[in-house]
Amino acid sequence: MPGFSLAENVIRNRLQPFIKELAPYCSKITIVSPRSSHHKLKISIPKMKYITVKKERKSSNFAWRFIQEIQASRKLWEAAKAENPDVLIASIPSMALLFQAQKIAKLQILDIRDLTWEYLTKTIFQRACKSIMIRIAIKKLNRFNLFICTNQYEKKLLLLKYKCAKNKLLCIENGVSQSMFKKLVKKPKQKRNPNIIISYVGNIGIAQNLKTLVNAAREFPDVRFNIVGDGIERLALEREASNNVRFLGNIDQNRLISIYQASNILYGQISKEYLSAVPSKIYEYLATGRVIVFGCLGACKALLSGFSHHKIISPDNMPELKSAIKTIISKKQYLRTSTYNQNKIKKLYIREKKIRCLTPWLLKQINLHIINA
Repeated sequence: MPGFSLAENVIRNRLQPFIKELAPYCSKITIVSPRSSHHKLKISIPKMKYITVKKERKSSNFAWRFIQEIQASRKLWEAAKAENPDVLIASIPSMALLFQAQKIAKLQILDIRDLTWEYLTKTIFQRACKSIMIRIAIKKLNRFNLFICTNQYEKKLLLLKYKCAKNKLLCIENGVSQSMFKKLVKKPKQKRNPNIIISYVGNIGIAQNLKTLVNAAREFPDVRFNIVGDGIERLALEREASNNVRFLGNIDQNRLISIYQASNILYGQISKEYLSAVPSKIYEYLATGRVIVFGCLGACKALLSGFSHHKIISPDNMPELKSAIKTIISKKQYLRTSTYNQNKIKKLYIREKKIRCLTPWLLKQINLHIINA
């Protein structure tokens, strides 16, 4: 049960390996999710069914958006409860999905992709809200038997701040699927465009603050900038962008592969407040072998530091971004492909392999909580 719709690539990519790996051990699989134009996964399992719940269009106002999320999450929990499941896996970063949590299955697992309320730090009001939300989260975490997180920073927070038991918490990093990896490392049939192309792929939101990239683009009129994805900040950024910036929206996988292959430099950013966030697209970036410029701190910086062929800069820092781009272009670093990065992704960050390691642990927990209960 994800808090967001299956139309979002990051949701589908996270769920599909879980379902494919666990399907042989299940008599029935039900996916309960918010309704969207694309509410099915790209896998076919006979015993799988879908239940969708209507969700209002996202508001740009934080308070109203949170109320909408609470209403939708309550409907999701009620729909899941009606299925009378033995095992329930709820996947967040939706704080509303956690705050509406009920005990409806013998074994309940919380898949934590992000602790979004931890980022409410800018104003006194936000910090007050954060304090209340932490207390609610600690209380609601008791509804779950097991926890899965995506990086060591989150794991430390869950152990120390949220008092999760070490033997109930497993860290399974994100990654790329086997099929996607094969496409990303495949050399393009045609040569790359002689003009420099810098691409961003991901959400266009507050955490990414792509205004930094859009403003920097004005200093490089001969460079083309692609922004792939959607989000609440897109329209405002489109109005500000210069002619060399293209907003491509959400695109299918085949077109995404062609964007990666045509790109010389890949860019990303997570603002300094978002220390525990690791965008899933970072694994795709690394799998391409392209040179990367990333503005980040915390968990994201820790991950990237274990790879090469990148420039890690301070987030929201346009002078550092411009300097990094100038250096890469002047030294023609964009001409090299990092096989080191590609091999490391292949060895450590293929989603199916990581979920396969999780299966014995999950089956053991099912035995403890259901069969032997």
